[in-house]
This record gives sequence, C-alpha cells and structure tokens, in this order.
Amino acid sequence: MKKKLLLIKPLDWVAFRAAKSFSTSEDTHFPNLKTFLGAIYGNLYNFEEKSAKEISTLMKERKLDITGPFVFKQNNGETEIFFKKPAILKKEKESNETHSKKIYKAYIDENIKFKIGTKELNGLRYEKMNNLDDLNKNYITLKELEELKKGYVNIIDTEKNTPSNIPYKIERKIGIEIEKGKRYTKKGGLYSLNYFRFEENSGFCFFVEKDELKLLEKYNTIKLGTKGKLARLEIIEIETNIFDKVNDEEKILYTLTPSFIESGILPKNNENIIAIANYKPETIGFWNGVENKPGELMKVVPVGSCYYTKGEINTLTDKYDYYGFGKYIELKK
Repeated sequence: MKKKLLLIKPLDWVAFRAAKSFSTSEDTHFPNLKTFLGAIYGNLYNFEEKSAKEISTLMKERKLDITGPFVFKQNNGETEIFFKKPAILKKEKESNETHSKKIYKAYIDENIKFKIGTKELNGLRYEKMNNLDDLNKNYITLKELEELKKGYVNIIDTEKNTPSNIPYKIERKIGIEIEKGKRYTKKGGLYSLNYFRFEENSGFCFFVEKDELKLLEKYNTIKLGTKGKLARLEIIEIETNIFDKVNDEEKILYTLTPSFIESGILPKNNENIIAIANYKPETIGFWNGVENKPGELMKVVPVGSCYYTKGEINTLTDKYDYYGFGKYIELKK
C-alpha cells in the first residue's frame, strides 16, 4: 500500500533531555512521539495564538495522528528507513576472528509454560539454543522488515566492531538546572543531554495516518529539541507492505511505538497473547506544556518488543494511545 511519510530534517544538531537524571550508564533512547507532536503543534502556539491547554486538547483528540519516530536516510533518490531490531532475533555468538551470518527467529515451544500473574504463556525457542547472542546492529532496514513480515529472515548483520548502519552520531553532555529566579543549582538539577548529529539528507521520519488540521501542509519548519533548533518538514509517498494485515490466526505483533503497560509486561487486554519477546523497560517522560514543567516519568515497553497472538487484539497499551503509544504491525509467525 502507499503511505505518506513525514521527513523531519534537522538543519543542525538537535538536543533532547534524557528522561532520567544524570547517569553515566544510562542508555540513549529516541525522544518519544509526544516531543515531536509538541514541536509540530507548537506552530499553532507561535502563529495562531492557540493556548497550551487548547493544544493539549487537540493532541488528545488525535487531530494529527503519526506513527514513529524512525530514522531515514536519502541517497540517489531512494529513501531508506531504519527500525528497531525485533526482539525475536538472535545469532550465533562470534569470536574476534569469526563473523556469524546465520540469524534465527524465535518460535513458540508449547512444552515450555510459565505464568505472569495468573496469565499462562508459552516459552520461545530458536533453531539453535547454544551460544546465541544479539545481533551487532540495533536497527534493520525497511526492506528487511518487509521480508520479516512475510516470514523470511533475510537480514544481513554488520560485522563486529564496525560502524553502525544508522545515519547519526550521538554526543552526551551534562546540563545543570538553575532555580527559577536564583543563581544556584536546583536540587537534583544535574541531567543528561543527548545531541543527535545527522548525516546529510537524513533525520527522523513518521508515517502519517491523519492530519485533520492540515498542519503538515501549512507549516514546513518546526523548532525541535531543548534548544529549539530549526528542522524542515517534507512529505513524500512510499510503497510498503508492512501495514498490511496478516490473515493467519496466529501471528506476531511487532511494536512500532512504546506501550504503557501498568503490569510492566502484559497489557490489560491480553486474552489472546500466547507468548512474548520484549526488551527491558525504558524510562520516558513528557513535558507538561500546560503547567510549563517536566511531567511524570514512566516505564514503558520499548519499541521492537514482540507479542505472539492467537486471534485479534484491540490495543497494546493501557494508556496514552492518543500520543501514539501501543502501535504495532503484524508479522507472519
């Protein structure tokens, strides 16, 4: 099917505040969708005199519905999109001298059972169970995901200790928050800033589901990140099969956006979930635009986590669906 793709091209580096307080061991995660929604809706505040409260209401009404963020790179007229590696993939462990090309996809073993609360789930196995390791690369391409959707593992891993396949570099810096109206540091005011520096013709991207306010037609720039750096907006159209339905009773749901799940693992609507392969929870936070202060921090099930289902499921998030949480695509089992 044809899908509209929103390209966000930073004109310079762009910085995002880490969700947690400063920690030298903290992993770097993408800014969440609400950050980008806030930047796009910010044009209503800057140019149409909409209040922060009015904008918050428009967000919750999902007047603009986009799926992402992902990363893209354009080269010779082609647009390559990168997705988080699905949690169902493993490969043979490598030594410093060998490069393993064989990649395995997890399958259900009904002889293995375990419970999360009162919910019984099946275990997962791989064709080979000894000396398994994670892939060297953290992201797969759209073409690789399209093959995985059809049930084929046609994925080429990068060699160990080689540069990443994604088109940006991250620098981490320390920020210090000052008490409002004072000259001294706020208690607990040390935090991390993640600076994204993209290669030329690359940036963040989103699939556009709906734009009732025509925001993406009216505005071609946004101010993004903690420093309000300028980024260009561009809409293109691509052909892809990843959003097609899989017409099998049993399938895999691969998460495209984070899911807020109160139990931490299984959504409330879990009747048809029969197995899971998820990444460890991430901490994210929102900026409260109405009160102009950081919002609450929360744990989410990260992008790339996978749920095996038998039958249909309505949602993979217990809250915040209006911010784009809990979106997924179906893969053949």
